[in-house]
Amino acid sequence: MREEGRISSYQAMNFIIAIILPTAILVLPSLTAERAAENAWLSPVIAFVLGLGIAYVAASLALRFPDKTVIQFAPSLLGPVLGKIVGLVFIGYFFFITIVVQREFAELMTNLFYDRTPNIVFVGLLTGLAVYVVYKGLEVLARVNDIIILLFLFSILFFLVVVIKDLRPQAFLPFLGEGIGPVVFSAIPPAAWFAEAVVIMMLVPFLQDKGKAIKANIAAVTIVFLSLMIITVGTIGILGSSETATFHFASFAVVRRIEFAGLEFFQRQDALFMALWVGAMLMKLGAFFYVGVLALSQWFNLRSYRPIIVPLATFFTVLSVQSWDSFSEFALFTGQTVPLVIGSVAYGVTLFLFVVAMLRRKELDGKA
Repeated sequence: MREEGRISSYQAMNFIIAIILPTAILVLPSLTAERAAENAWLSPVIAFVLGLGIAYVAASLALRFPDKTVIQFAPSLLGPVLGKIVGLVFIGYFFFITIVVQREFAELMTNLFYDRTPNIVFVGLLTGLAVYVVYKGLEVLARVNDIIILLFLFSILFFLVVVIKDLRPQAFLPFLGEGIGPVVFSAIPPAAWFAEAVVIMMLVPFLQDKGKAIKANIAAVTIVFLSLMIITVGTIGILGSSETATFHFASFAVVRRIEFAGLEFFQRQDALFMALWVGAMLMKLGAFFYVGVLALSQWFNLRSYRPIIVPLATFFTVLSVQSWDSFSEFALFTGQTVPLVIGSVAYGVTLFLFVVAMLRRKELDGKA
């Protein structure tokens, strides 16, 4: 199956930002504060180092096969059987995150804004929009994403400008009072999110300027890191680590507390922030659903991915609603299981492919 759309490296960078940032800013402060308390702001730093590494590895690996996605080049590296299995693992990875994103969106909407509305309503609405964007193809998805992500990033900068004057330095003390262990442990979730940059292995064949793939991937991870630092420092500096740990969506709790002196008419700024976040979540869902259906169509050698969009979207909608019985069960799953699953695939399988590619290259060089 061929995707005829083409995007720039700048659009690829925004694509990677979209697949990491929207969900990460929601729960990162609470997850890290729960484990590392006042030193939670150090967790993204450790995760960033790992994220840079996997971003470089994934883009470098993809550039070894510039006209193929990971689904297509895995059999070339590993043979038809093992290569197909690896491709299936990545397909499962893409769709797993798709289902989690669907439910995460619904949980925030029902917990913070519309507590009497069933989850299926919000999952259905977001998925319906994602289906439309994905059906339009990669170029349309990338163009819409450029606008939404730019506005979303500006909202994070606005968050920094507004909260910086109210930050309490004592909220970050004592420094490493319990050692580095809790900080390292709390870095697991953000490290897993950064690893979502491996999606670049599905995008390189469609880049107009393939040579900039590594720079685009590293730039995306860096922008995500800076954004997460702003959100984490701002949230802990305002709420304190103890209160931050009690709010699953702590960043929204801070946004709701923002007040503008002399601008009493400007209220409910959380609604504006939420609107931008909804757009960003749409892009994340659309991005993962797109690479998932594209990967599946390539795995089966289908002529087009479009016929499978609606059936899969319907199935995932039902699955996302039925897989968890409560918000507390889902929150536990996203805090413990999700990082391990996506981290294992993104780091483990990608590094395995990279090592095999390096060995194959040395083998060919030796024969030459």
